Amino acid sequence: MYKKFKNCLLHPKLIYQYVDERFSKLFLYFLLLVVIYALPQLVATIGFQHLPNEALQQVASDFEKSGKIEYQFEKKDGQVQLVSTQEVAQPQYVQLNSYVLSFYPVVLLFHEESIALEKYQLPTSLEGKDCCYIEFTKNKVRLAIQTYNPQSQSIEMAKQQTGIEWQLFEMTYEKLGVGTLDLRLAYENKTIFAEACNTFLMGIYHKYKALFLTTGVIRVCIVSILATLFEILMLTVIVQLLYRKMNLSFAQIYKIIILCYTPRVILNTFSMFWSSIWLYLIGEFISVIYLLITLRYYSLHQMAKKITIHIQNDNQE
Repeated sequence: MYKKFKNCLLHPKLIYQYVDERFSKLFLYFLLLVVIYALPQLVATIGFQHLPNEALQQVASDFEKSGKIEYQFEKKDGQVQLVSTQEVAQPQYVQLNSYVLSFYPVVLLFHEESIALEKYQLPTSLEGKDCCYIEFTKNKVRLAIQTYNPQSQSIEMAKQQTGIEWQLFEMTYEKLGVGTLDLRLAYENKTIFAEACNTFLMGIYHKYKALFLTTGVIRVCIVSILATLFEILMLTVIVQLLYRKMNLSFAQIYKIIILCYTPRVILNTFSMFWSSIWLYLIGEFISVIYLLITLRYYSLHQMAKKITIHIQNDNQE
């Protein structure tokens, strides 16, 4: 494997000799390239410590537009609870216009008890729309997807009223792993609130870090495999159309491109680590040159094999 990798990276004239290898060997080499290709994303996933600043600022802006949210998450008797900062708790909501979860608008609901959606006085623009509602009550958080119907009496009755409610989860704050957070900060200082939101949400991440890392690594690997396969597939189609006279099969061209992708994958990885578009472009250029060289040498190799077989047949006769 090391010798193949070295030749595919530094000696394009030798790449042709690996084209006719067994599929299992080529597949292992392809997986090696995928791991290298996904390395920057894997490092970012494993070393994740902070939510994107842009997303946090957008959430802070949405909270600010909703007015002063008179609620805070604070610890009481060792447990995090949602409490109102007013004498009489009033239902309040925040519509996250800048965030989409599974193509649904997200609406955050705040009240110490679970109450009817109509009591939140949601905007009429949400009527008849499917929304993702995250309901924060005194001791737990609940997520549901449903159509907003002002005539419904409670979230629990939404299924009978609309027929499309799906409760995704219901969990206590202690089990969720969140910390304290004063929601009034969004109205007073967006920057501080954004950082406080990051700390609040990262508490959930660290509580379930093993799960997040596992799913994140699997997602990165699957996306990398599919992206690489698609890129190679498109290039294979183009090459087969341009070099039909070489009489190479689709499978042969596909194998050649996988092998010639080595410098492209290596330099693409470096370009992502160093944020350099030039390394990416150089990698693309080198891989194209390697492809042309390999096509030539492989075609000559195939031609030589045919001549040798023909001579051997003539000698046998």
